[in-house]
Amino acid sequence: MTELVEKLGLDWRLLLTQAINFALILIILRITVYKPVLAILKNRKEKIVQGLEKVARADDELKEARTEKAHALAQAHRESAEIVARAIQKGKEQEAEIVAGAHIKGDTVVVQAHQQAQRDAEMARQHVLADAETLVTQAIRSVARTHPEPFDQSLIAEAIGALKKSPQSK
Repeated sequence: MTELVEKLGLDWRLLLTQAINFALILIILRITVYKPVLAILKNRKEKIVQGLEKVARADDELKEARTEKAHALAQAHRESAEIVARAIQKGKEQEAEIVAGAHIKGDTVVVQAHQQAQRDAEMARQHVLADAETLVTQAIRSVARTHPEPFDQSLIAEAIGALKKSPQSK
């Protein structure tokens, strides 16, 4: 082996020194670089794991929030449909009340109008009878050119009374 080492041109002392230097550099690098780098890598791995766990939790919470949102929207739709149905029902009830009130008021107006028409007809009848009495008196004066006698006045009053009692004048 010494021959081989000599033929290759290797010096065993140089080789030993280089091996010791390599071992020293390896120990120094292990203490100063390797352990801190491993610590940094371990730290980073833990942070990544924590981040993935947080993402998984956030994803679960998001799914839960979406489910709650869907339930809340469904509930809101049901409640709004109920509110609309109640409003429609109340509107129909109010419509029926208003229509009934309008019919009652209309009937009242018709009755009042009928009563007013009867009063107006009676007043018109009274005016016609009074005018007829005046016209008959004036006609007698024109024809006789004299004032009617009290006897004639009683005949005129009797004729007007007969008009008042006749069914055609009513």
